[in-house]
Amino acid sequence: MKSATMQYAAVFAKCRAKFATLLKDSDYSALANMKSVGAVAAYLMHNSDYADDLKGVNINEIKRAELEEILYANMMRSYKSLYVFTNGEMREFIGDTMRKYNIDYILHQALSLSNPKPSSEDNEIAALNIAHSEVDMLKVSAAQSLEQLGEALEGTRYHRIYKSTLHDGKLDHASLEVGLYNEYYNHIYNQYAEKRSGPAADSIKKLLHLTIDLINISTILRLTVSFEAKADMIIPYLLSIKGGRDRREYIMLCNMNKEEFLTYLRASKYHKLVPEEAKISTAEFTDNFLNVYYRRLMNSATPSFEHPFAYLSLKELEVKNLIHVIEGIRYGIPPDRIIEKIITHNI
Repeated sequence: MKSATMQYAAVFAKCRAKFATLLKDSDYSALANMKSVGAVAAYLMHNSDYADDLKGVNINEIKRAELEEILYANMMRSYKSLYVFTNGEMREFIGDTMRKYNIDYILHQALSLSNPKPSSEDNEIAALNIAHSEVDMLKVSAAQSLEQLGEALEGTRYHRIYKSTLHDGKLDHASLEVGLYNEYYNHIYNQYAEKRSGPAADSIKKLLHLTIDLINISTILRLTVSFEAKADMIIPYLLSIKGGRDRREYIMLCNMNKEEFLTYLRASKYHKLVPEEAKISTAEFTDNFLNVYYRRLMNSATPSFEHPFAYLSLKELEVKNLIHVIEGIRYGIPPDRIIEKIITHNI
């Protein structure tokens, strides 16, 4: 019987090869100094993994929404390339992690339908077709009202959660986000950590506990620092997962005032791995830490079950970075300020 190391060796090699194609700090520096969306597209066509996706595109006429859709399509192509390359438990795992993009798009649609904007180009993301998805993304993207969105989700695991957050035609978007992500992360935990044993299950358990804790710490950070919210307003928006941080600890953190929480955070295990300029950034704290964690994992010598998840998460961070660059250029933000918000490559 093959060892876990041998079993994951081919996948690890493919992930490492794809990891090497991710954009570097020098690329982001060059991109931040571009003067137009077309210039960003031209740079990516000649200097990145996005070249094939940009073939046949009129670079001089490309719009922001079109380029962002191409970025999302490239990200999904990365998922699919690993999905078809693997088999068995690893393929199932990659397929299930892809469901996150169902959730991202459902949340995007729900927010758009709750707060319609005059321009169809604002805040667009792609409706990605996910392997073996139970969600009909065409129906979701075609929904013209919150009621129609609910109808599009009928028969899926998301429908009950969606209906529980829709009252009298008004949607509690924050509760919907918590419900959908709780379902997602706990499904991954139940399928690949709780029901299985061995190094792979242990790796996934560790990764999920870390991710959930970071998301919750970031939620407390945002609501405490930016809004000085009280504990009873924060606790309902925390995620939960079996074996994670004790909820009583979260309640204690939620009851801290702004200065107490920041003092706690500066003494926490997360502080040293987050760049100084991002330590008190409510939006980027989680991404900055996970960027360091995933990159260290990708540079480790031993193949493991975590590597596809790490690479794909870094790919997602890259797309976030690029969208930030595009938005900054669109609104005339100076290059140095654009670079400040990039999830940095070099730590």
